Amino acid sequence: MPFQLKLKQAAAKDLYRLVKKNKSLGRVIINQVLPEIVDKPFQGKMKQGDLSRFRSWNFNFEGTRLSGSL
Repeated sequence: MPFQLKLKQAAAKDLYRLVKKNKSLGRVIINQVLPEIVDKPFQGKMKQGDLSRFRSWNFNFEGTRLSGSL
């Protein structure tokens, strides 16, 4: 079953602001990170406690480690 990624309005707004400030980071997120999450949604690390229904992903960009949760 293929998965779809639907961004909440707040997440889309954050992504828009991020791309506006740093276009190369935005390209990496849109072209590499998000498609990888859609292809392998269970690769992320499970959160714990109250957030246990969410997963987090880490990626590197220009030597900086970044993370996101879904």
